[in-house]
Amino acid sequence: PGRAHLWLVDSNLDWGQEMPGLATWLQQHRRESEPIYLDCFGVERPEVYGVVGMPLGRPTDDGRSQQLQPGLFCISATSLMSVYDDPVGPWCEKFERAYWSLRHTPADRFNPETASVLSQLQAARLKAFLRKRSPTATIAGAILIFRLSADDLATALNGSPAELEPQSWIELESLKQ
Repeated sequence: PGRAHLWLVDSNLDWGQEMPGLATWLQQHRRESEPIYLDCFGVERPEVYGVVGMPLGRPTDDGRSQQLQPGLFCISATSLMSVYDDPVGPWCEKFERAYWSLRHTPADRFNPETASVLSQLQAARLKAFLRKRSPTATIAGAILIFRLSADDLATALNGSPAELEPQSWIELESLKQ
């Protein structure tokens, strides 16, 4: 229990079926005004079950990169393992270079596309950090909930990366051909 995501993802474990369980957990454990970030795989719509949160890895409506705050990060197993994400797979040197390059983009060169890519990279770096951490709670092995403080976020987004592979999966695949 709580570790199935290390071996199983996609329809083997996670297809969005645990939204009712997440809704119940949030009703019982969410602190007042605590932000909720969601990154859930599957076809279920969280709001149908009363789960309302900010999508992780998306820029703001006004075209700025996402500014994460301490709160609850509810991430499904498939999303946590970055199976279908952009960028896909473990955090690697290429992603790290792109992340820091975009973080240092001058304000006058920042645009909605840059904000979108930076938001995706930020979410991927955060998930690499979370893969090395025990969740606060797990809903049937499919949704992992992490309660993060400001210090946790600072470590995840500004500190040394929790994982750093030399190459991405895509780069490794191209070397085989």
